[in-house]
Amino acid sequence: MKEALDLTREVVVITDRNLTLSFANKAAKCTLGCTEGDFWPAIITPLLTGDSPPLFDPHKLIESSRNRSVLVELNTSSGKRSFIVRLDTTGSDPDGGFAILLEQADKRINDGETYPAERRIGDDLKNKVEQINLITDNIPAFVSYFDKNEKVVFVNRMYEQWLSKDRADIVGKSVREALGEEKYNDVKDHIDTALTGRKVSFGRAWTDPDGQEKRFHGTYVPHFDKRREVKGVFTLVSDITRQAQAEKELRKSHQLLNAISAAQSLYISDAKSSAVFDTLMSTLISLTDSEYGFIGEKLYEPDGSAYLKTVAVTGIKWEDGSGITIKDGEGVEFHKFDNLLGAVISEEKPVISNNPSDDPRSAGVPLGHPALVNFMGLPIIKGGVLLGMLGVANRVGGYSEELAAFLSPYLSTCANIFEATRIEMGRRDMEKDLRKNQDSLAKAQEVAHIGNWDWDLHLNEVTCSDEIYRIGKFDNGGEKDALDWFLSAVYFDDKVKVRKAIENTLKGDGGFDIEHRVIRPDGTVGIIQSQGEVFLDEAGIPARMVGVLNDITERKQLENDLRERTKRLQEINAFKNKMISVVSHDLRSPFTSNIGLLNLLLNSDNDPLSDRQRTFVETMGRSLQHQFSLVESLLELSKVYRGNIKIRKETVCVRELFEGCAGILGHLANEKGIRIVEESDDSHMVNVDGEKMTQVVNNLITNAIKFSNEGGAIRLVSEKNGDEISLLVIDNGTGIQADKLEKLFDLSTNSSSIGTKGEKGTGLGLSICRELTILNNGSISITSEPEEGTTVRMVFKSAQ
Repeated sequence: MKEALDLTREVVVITDRNLTLSFANKAAKCTLGCTEGDFWPAIITPLLTGDSPPLFDPHKLIESSRNRSVLVELNTSSGKRSFIVRLDTTGSDPDGGFAILLEQADKRINDGETYPAERRIGDDLKNKVEQINLITDNIPAFVSYFDKNEKVVFVNRMYEQWLSKDRADIVGKSVREALGEEKYNDVKDHIDTALTGRKVSFGRAWTDPDGQEKRFHGTYVPHFDKRREVKGVFTLVSDITRQAQAEKELRKSHQLLNAISAAQSLYISDAKSSAVFDTLMSTLISLTDSEYGFIGEKLYEPDGSAYLKTVAVTGIKWEDGSGITIKDGEGVEFHKFDNLLGAVISEEKPVISNNPSDDPRSAGVPLGHPALVNFMGLPIIKGGVLLGMLGVANRVGGYSEELAAFLSPYLSTCANIFEATRIEMGRRDMEKDLRKNQDSLAKAQEVAHIGNWDWDLHLNEVTCSDEIYRIGKFDNGGEKDALDWFLSAVYFDDKVKVRKAIENTLKGDGGFDIEHRVIRPDGTVGIIQSQGEVFLDEAGIPARMVGVLNDITERKQLENDLRERTKRLQEINAFKNKMISVVSHDLRSPFTSNIGLLNLLLNSDNDPLSDRQRTFVETMGRSLQHQFSLVESLLELSKVYRGNIKIRKETVCVRELFEGCAGILGHLANEKGIRIVEESDDSHMVNVDGEKMTQVVNNLITNAIKFSNEGGAIRLVSEKNGDEISLLVIDNGTGIQADKLEKLFDLSTNSSSIGTKGEKGTGLGLSICRELTILNNGSISITSEPEEGTTVRMVFKSAQ
């Protein structure tokens, strides 16, 4: 190989990758005197002159010179000579060296021939065409040139690929033939315009062989000759699909940001949340190219079950159906979640379903709902808590995870507005409750005649409730010392006492609680209870004093009235006790004596009475006996009310109690032909005062006999219910009217009635029975129906 290169006339130099000289043929050594040391300055340096690239990297320099010829002048052993320099790599190895070939351009060498100028021009033209091809083949656009007759002269590689044709099948053909009828008709107007000498720019959307829609931007530039006549047209058509998509995404991003900004502005301007979400809803439909959608908030029923309520809806109409509640003006509520919507709520993750009919999570659509082609549901989460969701449907091409990710800022905005709305609603509810409480407090203070005040000791300012000014004639005009303000309404004789109490509290003597007088707004004098307490700041210095004023004028008047009445009642009670004592000691004995004397007259054998006399004496005896019973009842009742009766409890058998009473009163029952029937159990035991309960049962049996007809019956019954024993006295007598039944135990009314044979009573017996029963820790009640009888029930704890 080297021997062959030594025989050629051209100068040949071979270097390694680092431009170190590895071979120079004889022509190089003879012509250039080339050695390793002077190779670079002798050959490379001249390449840096003129139009040569600047020396920034030797490798880039060589790369830029490869496959082209450069005309340079070099210093040789015989002077300056012109050479055509060609550079190329040695072999296919990219890490290999370089081969540099120099051909003499204008001097004779050996055989006396010169380098023809035509050859140089042809080579230059060829080089330029190669350069143009190199450039245009690497431009990311379709480049072509056609003449004024619409004959294609030139196309680049991308043009070939676009038409799926070889360059040889395009060049020389008409534009119509090259493009085909459909594409040609799309640009025919632009070709005609460019051939008239006007530049044309246009946009087009074409579908590539793979069926993908592409967007292009084309420019047709007319080419003029020296006479400004159109020679042809250069075309440059760029594939701007990615750019258009990027611009679309950018527009959507701007739209998203604008929507977020608009929603935030609306919220800040205190617009209704419905208007804010309507704005977001409109943007959501536009951003996702969807047919319809909704935004919903997750809420809870009182029982804790969750449901979804729409806050914005577009393009959807529902009819009443299972799991859906429609409320006019209040949104739509979803209570069933066995569907795509529910999957978002339960999983708290995005749900994308591009074929809902085959999706196992789908449960179809409700009545009146539009067709569901595809669906995307996204959860709205804040701080790990699901606040709601959005749903969109029927997007051409379906939904994707990329779209869901793109909407992340949108979801955050919805979450922030949900949270802010809830906080705002809570704040408003608190303000409403506060106003309500303040109104209630003001009303309560007005009703109770209590006012509160708060004294800022640092600012020497007092704030107080309205009731303060209704209690006293406080000076509310001008700026004055807070203590002077307080004392302005105090009655002048009490000012010193009040000032001293406040000053002592400020010194740390605790709070104050005093009564004093004030001048009322109407000029009258009122009595006030004043209370105050001091609060210290962090430094331990008094910072605030708070207190209340309570108008106790009416209370004081009532207390005075009550004292007077109490005194009067005490006097009356003392008189009553004296009267009872008189009755007890001065009347009881004469009654007993007179009754005894009458009995002697009736039973005397020595001086028998006539029938008329006997009748008079018996009448007088019954009258005295009735009066004596009344005195006895009064004495008994007075003992009860004065607490002079002592209860001595013992275990009493109810049967024995009933039998004893029936034996005592049997003669009275026999006189009216009335039977006394005892229905009790030996096991029924109660813990009571036996003597007092005998008195009670005797009174009840006496009443039953009094109001029973001849041939009637009185039943004495005991019952056990749990740990209670009931004692019942039941008769089938005349009964009691309902209006009288309620007043039987009322001493303020005359409840005494005449018996079936004209028997009279005191009207005090039942009251005594009730009081004695209560003293024995029992209860008593009466039920009755006119002409059907009466039942008296006493209930005690069982003694067993």
